[in-house]
Amino acid sequence: MTDDTETTASRQPRLMGIWAHPDDESFGMAGTIFRATQRGYPVAMVCATRGEEGKIADPALATPENLGQVREGELRAAMAAVNVSDVTFLDYIDGHLAEADQTEALGKVVYQIRRFQPDVVVTGDPKGGYGHVDHMAIHRLTVAGAVAAASES
Repeated sequence: MTDDTETTASRQPRLMGIWAHPDDESFGMAGTIFRATQRGYPVAMVCATRGEEGKIADPALATPENLGQVREGELRAAMAAVNVSDVTFLDYIDGHLAEADQTEALGKVVYQIRRFQPDVVVTGDPKGGYGHVDHMAIHRLTVAGAVAAASES
């Protein structure tokens, strides 16, 4: 074993959030993310969509054509503010995650979990908070992905 090899006992705990849209992480775990990075724990954020179908409160901030890019930038800025640089988008369409090829989507989630090797994975509740179909879909994918990622196959 070399000096740069981390053992399970010496490795810092790792936290991963898997969410449907940019800003879901802020409602769900912003304080936890900040506390984790303050303590030096690695944190990764996975977002299934770019939130491109969301409402635009102020037309000066975004248009329907660039809303996904704006929201991606907002998520990256929010994560940078709490010292998280590991941000991944799964490239699904906002509002249509449940319609996506579920085998493919599950494979993407499993890949991200295996890549980062988190000790804790956080996502939304099974009912999607308020019944949002994307939130319910990412919950199912995350739970199934955590189980699948832990298997040897």
